[in-house]
Amino acid sequence: MDRDNFKDGKYYSSEAIKRYLLILKNIYKVDYNKFNTNYENHTGTYFIQIYQILKFIKNSTIKNQQLYVNILRAQFTKEELEFLFYHCLGSIGSQKFKPLLEDFEFFEHLALNPNIEKNLTKYNKSIYGKKEAILAKYDELKEH
Repeated sequence: MDRDNFKDGKYYSSEAIKRYLLILKNIYKVDYNKFNTNYENHTGTYFIQIYQILKFIKNSTIKNQQLYVNILRAQFTKEELEFLFYHCLGSIGSQKFKPLLEDFEFFEHLALNPNIEKNLTKYNKSIYGKKEAILAKYDELKEH
C-alpha cells in the first residue's frame, strides 16, 4: 500500500479513508506528523472543508450551533471520525482545529480501540459529550 495507489484515483471516499487509517496505524504507527508529510496533498482539502464548516457555525449567530454540528457529524463514518481524531493530534490540526472540535462534543460517537484509547486524554473531556463508555475510559486513564 504505497502512496502511488492514491495518485491513480483508484480509491475513493470511505475506501480511501480506510486505507489511510491502515497506513497511519501500520506504517506510521499513528504518528500523524510523519503521515502528513507524505499524504497532506491528498487529505488536506478534506480536513480544510470540515474545519471551514465548523468555523462558520462557530462564528455565526445561529442560536443552536450544536444542532448544526450534530447534523454535520452525522455524515461521518466511524473511520472518518477516527481519521479526524488523529489529524487533530498532529501539528497542523492541533492548534485551531482541535479546540474547535472540543467546543462541539465532536467525538461523542467515536468508536474506542486501543490506538484511540492511547490518545484519549490528549483531548479535553468535553469533546466526548455524554458518551458514558468513553467518559469512563477517559476517567480511568486519567487516574493512572
